[in-house]
Amino acid sequence: MTEPQQLDRKAHCAECGGVRNCDVRGHHKKTDEDADGHYQFWTNIYILQCRGCDNLFVQKVEENSEDINHDYDHHGLDISETIKTITYWPSISNRTKPEWFSDSQFKIEISETLFSYMSEMYGALDAGLPRLAVAGIRTCFDNASAILNVPEDLSFDKKIEILVDLGKLTNVDKERLAVLVEAGNASVHRGWSPSTEELKLLAEILEHFIENTFILPRRTSRLDVEAAKLKPTVPARPMKLK
Repeated sequence: MTEPQQLDRKAHCAECGGVRNCDVRGHHKKTDEDADGHYQFWTNIYILQCRGCDNLFVQKVEENSEDINHDYDHHGLDISETIKTITYWPSISNRTKPEWFSDSQFKIEISETLFSYMSEMYGALDAGLPRLAVAGIRTCFDNASAILNVPEDLSFDKKIEILVDLGKLTNVDKERLAVLVEAGNASVHRGWSPSTEELKLLAEILEHFIENTFILPRRTSRLDVEAAKLKPTVPARPMKLK
């Protein structure tokens, strides 16, 4: 069984972040079966272009003759449909990046190296590589500490203590980051693999640390400057006549 040639189809666009109408720019189909001819499987690969943002991506649809979903219509008649396994390249993001991370000023004002490390960390998350993602999260924290002039040859625990002394972390932040670091150690040295929810939490802890430490102070500084510029242009309150 193969799908008919199509000029358009619905698919999940990673750029738009949802299911969109797409134009089919290329299509390849492959059909095969086992040695006895009892088991058939087929694959359709589409090169798609989103009609919303023009993003180009690949959708792979896999089916076989054994994985069938049975149901009934409103007349009670049997409806059979093959179960489709759909994958994308580039893969659909497993975590939406913070809006401040997409800002090119992140690389200029904070660190191109940290931006690179975090990009690789998100890549591991999207690729479903939990151990690499956790190791990447720990590495991002390590690099962020170096940007804050914490000596690189210290243990992670000592780095956290120095960040508290510098006023970059509260005691609550300290406890959260201690969990993040220990998770990274367990993944690298003890082969621990976090669940999806655990990985989501660890990424959120890192993002919270980066935002509070680097992003919010710069936003506050910018707002102070802009507010000072605006103040003289605001009409003064008129004086009341006695």
